[in-house]
Amino acid sequence: MKFEFKFNVYPTLSLPLGLGRKSSTCLPRFICSQSEQINLAVFLQGFFKNALALSAFFCYNFRMEQNENLCPCGSGKTYGECCEPIIKGTKKAATAEELMRARYSSYVKQEIDFIINTCESSEQIAQIDRKATEDWSRNSTWHGLRILRTEKGTPSDTEGIVEFEAVYTQKHIRETHHEMAYFKKIGDEWAYSTGELKVETIVREGRKIGRNEPCPCGSGKKYKNCCGKN
Repeated sequence: MKFEFKFNVYPTLSLPLGLGRKSSTCLPRFICSQSEQINLAVFLQGFFKNALALSAFFCYNFRMEQNENLCPCGSGKTYGECCEPIIKGTKKAATAEELMRARYSSYVKQEIDFIINTCESSEQIAQIDRKATEDWSRNSTWHGLRILRTEKGTPSDTEGIVEFEAVYTQKHIRETHHEMAYFKKIGDEWAYSTGELKVETIVREGRKIGRNEPCPCGSGKKYKNCCGKN
């Protein structure tokens, strides 16, 4: 079979273009019989079809992998670039907002030690119900964090406020946790001090919160020792 560096258009060869259309295709011209031309056309049609399918497969999986690697806090960075170093202790939160984002990601990733250890005082830590915090973290589907506003909390400040919403589903009830969180810098590290729960923004269609259940404000304390105090 003799090969020439020329191209002919074969209008009878249809290739998938992803839009449901058929197109003429430019093929190298071979000096060959009609049956050989048909075989070549069939081969190239199968080749291009498989190549397009393979490309779509790898692109889809690449996008899925990228989404899985994104940080739960919604910063747009990967988890390894954002909250993970703070949670693992290889980097300190530079701002109150960074600590807030890392605490949210800890609930998603079930990093309970970080949630407890980033509270302000040992007295506050002692009041945290670890099992209740673990259950809330594990039994919830976390949908995202939204930072509404910040006040102070920069690297040069010693106090800061972060108002945020965290959306989650638990026991088939989708809720929005709206809180004004207060932070203090102790030495060179930010710590969660206390939180003011914006009760009116929480959508709760189920039963009333039990006094011994974890407080929905995310403090880790029981409801009766936190927002449920009389």
